[in-house]
Amino acid sequence: REASTAESPGSPTTLKSFDCDDERSAASMSKTFTRPPSARARAKFAAINYEITRELADMDARPLWNKGDFFGVKFAPPALVSTK
Repeated sequence: REASTAESPGSPTTLKSFDCDDERSAASMSKTFTRPPSARARAKFAAINYEITRELADMDARPLWNKGDFFGVKFAPPALVSTK
């Protein structure tokens, strides 16, 4: 099976999706995508999120929402939305 993509000069025009005609392939993919992440993967994910949060918290300036961002427009006070 193929999924079409927008054509642009010098780029591929199609993407191949998984082909699961073989029952063993489908069963293998099912196990891969439904298995809960390992303790090691969860720990790594938590450590990365901690580092991102810590870096944001330690910044000198408060982070701003990008101009036109849905959440910034919908929920942020005007002082927290970038003018750029």
